[in-house]
Amino acid sequence: MTLRTLTMSCIFWIQACTFLCAYHTVIPYNFEECTLNSSIFIPCENTFVTTTNSSVICKDGGSDIIAFNNTGSETVGLNYVYVITNSSGDIQVSITGSIFDFDILPTGDFEVYGISYNGSLNMNIGDNISDASTFGSVCSTVSGNSLGFTVIQISPPGGNVNQNFCAIDQPTISDLFAIGTDIQWYTDVNSSTVLQPSVFLVDGEDYFASQTVGGCESAVRLQVIIEIDDPEAPTGDGNQNFCSIDFPKVSGLSATGMNIQWYEEENSFSALNPNVLLVDGEDYFASQTIGNCESDTRFLVTVSIGDPSAPSGDATQYFCDIDNPTIQVLNVIGSNINWYESLTSSTVLLNTVDLVDGADYFATQIINGCESDTRLQVVVAIEDPDAPTGFSTQNFCAIDEAAISDLEAIGQNLIWYEDINSNSALLPSVLLTNGADYFATQTINSCESDTRFQVNVVIDSPPAPTGNGTQTFCSIDNPIVVNLEASSNNMVWYDTPTSTNPLAPNSSLIHNEDYYGAQILGGCESMDRLQVYVNITDPLPPTGDAIQSFCSIDNPTLNEVSVLGTAVIWYGTFSSNSALPLNTILSDGDTYYATQTLTGCESDTRI
Repeated sequence: MTLRTLTMSCIFWIQACTFLCAYHTVIPYNFEECTLNSSIFIPCENTFVTTTNSSVICKDGGSDIIAFNNTGSETVGLNYVYVITNSSGDIQVSITGSIFDFDILPTGDFEVYGISYNGSLNMNIGDNISDASTFGSVCSTVSGNSLGFTVIQISPPGGNVNQNFCAIDQPTISDLFAIGTDIQWYTDVNSSTVLQPSVFLVDGEDYFASQTVGGCESAVRLQVIIEIDDPEAPTGDGNQNFCSIDFPKVSGLSATGMNIQWYEEENSFSALNPNVLLVDGEDYFASQTIGNCESDTRFLVTVSIGDPSAPSGDATQYFCDIDNPTIQVLNVIGSNINWYESLTSSTVLLNTVDLVDGADYFATQIINGCESDTRLQVVVAIEDPDAPTGFSTQNFCAIDEAAISDLEAIGQNLIWYEDINSNSALLPSVLLTNGADYFATQTINSCESDTRFQVNVVIDSPPAPTGNGTQTFCSIDNPIVVNLEASSNNMVWYDTPTSTNPLAPNSSLIHNEDYYGAQILGGCESMDRLQVYVNITDPLPPTGDAIQSFCSIDNPTLNEVSVLGTAVIWYGTFSSNSALPLNTILSDGDTYYATQTLTGCESDTRI
C-alpha cells in the first residue's frame, strides 16, 4: 500500500456574496512508508515519482492510496471535498474523506482538485470542473491548482506457456524465457518473493513472470509450465568386439537409442568424432538424444579388438600343371583362410582361380570373426614335365595277349590312358586292342606330364596251320614231334589246345595222342591250332623156330630160313640197321634177326 498526502493551501479572496469562500491550492506530499491509521502500518508499493504537478501511478493490483490534507486556514469552517477528473476536466470520482486508492482507476491521465463550498454540494459524476463555482448551494470554489496523475498498467510479458528443458543441462530460473523488460520470476501468481536466477527448475512446476517498465511491474503474470525431459541411457551389448584389420572407429560402436553420441569418459562434455579410431580394452560411454534432450546417464561399452596373426606355412609351394592347381590347393596352417593376389588387395580370390607359375599369393586367417591384418606370402612353382617318347606304332601277337604293361615308352613312372583326355589310368593288366590308340604320361618329381605320347597298337593274329588231322608213324622209326606235318614250315606243337609250353622238336610221339600245332608268321604264333591225331604202327615180329638146321652142302641162304611173316627183313644183329640180302650164305652157329613189315611199318622187335 502506498500512502500519498496532498496538502491544500488556500488563498482567500472576497466574493460578491454574504460570506467568504476560500481560494486554495493542492500540493502533493509523498512518503515511502505511510500510516493509514494509528494502529496499522503498511509498506508502500510502487513508489511513484512526483513532479511539480503530476505523478505516475502503477496499476499493479496493489493499493495505491494517496492522502490529501488541506492545511489552508482560510478553509476552516467550510465544507471541503476532493474530486478526480479526467484529462477533459470531467469529474470521475468524488472522494469522501481525505484518502483515495488510485489503483482502482482505469488507465489514463487524471487531475485532483479540491472544492470548498458552503451549503450543500450539487455536483454529479461527469460534471466538468470548470463549473465548480456552481456546485455549492451558497457558494463554492475550486482550488487554485491541481495535481496531475497518470495511471498506467503494464501488460504481462510474452512467451511460450509450455517450456521444455533437458535434465542434462541442469536448467535454472535464468533459463526461463519471457519477452519483456526486467523480467522477474515467482513460484505462484501472488508471490512477492522474486526467485533467484540460480534456482534449479523443477519438472512439472509452474513459474510466473512479470515485467517492469518505467518502474512499474505488471500486475498480471505470464504462467509457464515446465517440462524437464530426462531420456534414459541407450541400451545394448556392454562388450563389443571389433577387428583390427577393419580400423574400427567410434562410428562402429552400437547402441539402441536415438541420436547416439559417444564419449571417452562418463562425465566428458566433448563428444567423440565418429572417425576416431577405437582402442582395444578401452571403455566408451553413449548417450541418446530424444526431442533435443540428451540423456544425463550413459551406456558403458568395453571394446575388444581382435588382431589374429598371419597363418603359417611353406613360403614356396610346388604343384603339377596337369592337376590344374587352383587357390583351393594352397596349403597353410590357420583357420578360415582367405587368399589375395597382393599384400594390400581387398578382393578375396575365389577357390576356383587358377594358380600361375612363379606368382605370389598372400594368405590371411579369420579367428572369431576377425581377419589377420598381416599376410603370409607364398610363391607358387608349377612343374610341367614333357610327354614320354618312343615308337608311335607298336606290334604285338594276339597269342601273347599283350597288356598295357607290354607297351613301351621312354620316360619315368609311365602311366597309360585310353584317350588323350582320360583321367582314369589303365591297369597294367588291361589287354591291348588291335588298332587302338594308347596315351602315355611320365611322372617326374611327383608331377605327371599334361601332354601325352600316343601309341597305335597293331596285334598280329596268324591263322591256324592246315594239315592231316590223323598222321601215322612207325614205331620202329621212333617218331618225334618234328615228324609231324603241317602247311607251315615254322611250326610249334603242344600236347593240349591251350598249353603254353611247346613240345621239344625231339620229343617222342605217343600212339593215340593228339597234338596241336600253331604256325609262326611275322614272329607271331597263331592262336588257333591244328589238331593232329598220331597213330604209331608197331607190327609184331615174324614167327618161326628159333633154331633151324641146314646142310652145309646145300649152301643155305637167308632166303631158306623159315619164318612166318610179311616182307621179312634180316639183320646180322639185334640192333643193326643194315638189312642182309636174302642170298646171304648162312654161317654155322650164327644168329640172325628177322622183322616183318605190315602197312609200311617194320616191326621194331625181331625174331
